[in-house]
Amino acid sequence: ARQSSTSRGRGLVLCYFLFLGLGYLALEMSLMQRFTLLMGDPLFSVVVVLSGFLFFSGCGSLCSQRWVSSPLRAITISGLGIALVAPLVLFLSHSLVGFVASWNTLGRFLLTLVLLTPLAFLMGWPFPAGMRLLENWSEPLLPWAWGMNGFASVAAAPLTVLLAMSLGFRMVLALAVVSYLSALILAHRVGWGGG
Repeated sequence: ARQSSTSRGRGLVLCYFLFLGLGYLALEMSLMQRFTLLMGDPLFSVVVVLSGFLFFSGCGSLCSQRWVSSPLRAITISGLGIALVAPLVLFLSHSLVGFVASWNTLGRFLLTLVLLTPLAFLMGWPFPAGMRLLENWSEPLLPWAWGMNGFASVAAAPLTVLLAMSLGFRMVLALAVVSYLSALILAHRVGWGGG
């Protein structure tokens, strides 16, 4: 029974990192599309969103380990935060298009950064928190977790495009939020002390 429980836990862990990879890329690509109207140019949107996500996710990863001692609590805070902030960013990115019509590129760039910073910051929390939990629970599984997350990140790019073509980017963003919430649920079901 213990062996079965441990195997199940390992499967949940790998699915956790799978959902993180899918959710991150899907959210990132959705916002690249959404911010195209705000930036006025798709290339500028890609540059701002990509660089902003990389920088502020990194800041979030660093700060979460200093601010929240419990990795599971960090996963919970970030998962719920992402679910609340992502729809707000979507709403504001659409609502402010008319407002910034007369702004120059620098002003649009700064506004876009302000809008995406809280979300990108929170999205940097779940991965290192999961790795901290996994390191104490089943260290040999760490390379598998990295691999699963990397696979999901690669697979998410074409998958996001296909889903966007059939369902729209708004639905893709909703599915990305569901991925983060699914990861949150899985993190609480693993039973990290049982390994």
